[in-house]
Amino acid sequence: MQQNYQDATAIVAKYGKPDLFLTLTCNPTCQDVQKALFPGQQAQDRPDIVAREFQQHLRELMTDITKKHVLGKPITHIYVIEFQKRGLPHCHLLIILAEHSKLRDPSDIDSIISAQIPDLTEHPELFQVIKTTMVHGPCGILSKRAPCMADDKCTKDYPKEFRETTALAIDGSNAK
Repeated sequence: MQQNYQDATAIVAKYGKPDLFLTLTCNPTCQDVQKALFPGQQAQDRPDIVAREFQQHLRELMTDITKKHVLGKPITHIYVIEFQKRGLPHCHLLIILAEHSKLRDPSDIDSIISAQIPDLTEHPELFQVIKTTMVHGPCGILSKRAPCMADDKCTKDYPKEFRETTALAIDGSNAK
C-alpha cells in the first residue's frame, strides 16, 4: 500500500489533483459469475471465477475511460485493487482529466453522471441490482438498529432530498 501512496503522490505532484474518483465493486450475483459456477456452488466457493470476471469488467471499464473517453479525455490515472473482508475484489480509481475535459460546474457533472433508479416495470432486473447494491438503508424509523444509526438519526444524513441537478459545496462537504 505504501508504494501506491507514493505513486499517487508523484502523479498528483506532476499532473495536479484527481478530477474523478471511481470505485468498481465485484457483484458476486452477476450473470457472468453465476453462469460459470457448477450446480450447488456459490461465488465464494470459486475465487478464481470471481477474480477473472472482475478483471474482465475492470478491463472493459478502463477501455471505456482511456480509449473511448466516456468521462472525458484522461491524461493519467492510477488504481489499486483491494479485497473486501468477504473476499470480493474492488478497485479504487483516480483519474486526472485533460484541461478541456475538466468538470467545472454542476452541469458538467450532470453531462456524464446520472443517478436514477430504473423503472421497475421496464427494467426489473436492473431495478433489483440497484435496490440491493446501491441504495442506502433501510434506516431511520424503518430500522432503528441499522449500523448507520446514532441517537435515533442516520449518521449519513439519509434520507436525502431528491434533486434534479447536481449540487456542489464550495468547501467539499456534502451539499445540503
